[in-house]
Amino acid sequence: MDDIAPQLIEALRQKRASEVAERIHGLVAVGDDAPAQLVLRWHPLGFVHGTVGRVGDTAVRLHIWHPSLRRIQDPAWLVHDHVWDLESLLLAGELTNEDYLSEQAPDGDRLLYTVAYNEQTSVLASSGLRVFSELDAATPIPVHETYRVSRGAFHSTTVPLRRGAVTLALAKDEPGPPARVVGEVMDRESFEYVRQVLRPNERSRVLDWAMRAIERS
Repeated sequence: MDDIAPQLIEALRQKRASEVAERIHGLVAVGDDAPAQLVLRWHPLGFVHGTVGRVGDTAVRLHIWHPSLRRIQDPAWLVHDHVWDLESLLLAGELTNEDYLSEQAPDGDRLLYTVAYNEQTSVLASSGLRVFSELDAATPIPVHETYRVSRGAFHSTTVPLRRGAVTLALAKDEPGPPARVVGEVMDRESFEYVRQVLRPNERSRVLDWAMRAIERS
């Protein structure tokens, strides 16, 4: 799959959504037994994600929010940051990027959790740091437009149920501190989420919807 990654990156940055859609469609159309099958997993924030390919230290990822099929971590803490700069193209659907101001304060009413993860699990661990966190801006993203979130900036992504969204995202590996999540103050020190591979019926349902949504956009 890596051989299409350079073309996808160029098309994304040039906002050539139709070309991105065509290449993605060809990728996911391969049979389930094909060696190049795109592996899709549940993300803790409720959407489906898979790595399409890599160019150097940059991963090309497909993100799908199905209109009704979601699996969100419990507790559902959605405000987070990244250890890399995020660049994402909305291929279909409806999506709002929400930026948050999160400031450390001893009397803060929220708690920062750090994220440790491998291919199959994500573990949130209390950092002991209190914060105040409030919405700073909510930006609806037009279809076929890109949006960016800087490394270390707190944000969340809202995709309405019954609407869904499909994005192609670039994530560049960067050394540094772990990602963080803004959560409630709780006695429990850690939470684990298993990033399960989609079952065959889930995979077909999610991809069928995503391809139809892209074709209509």
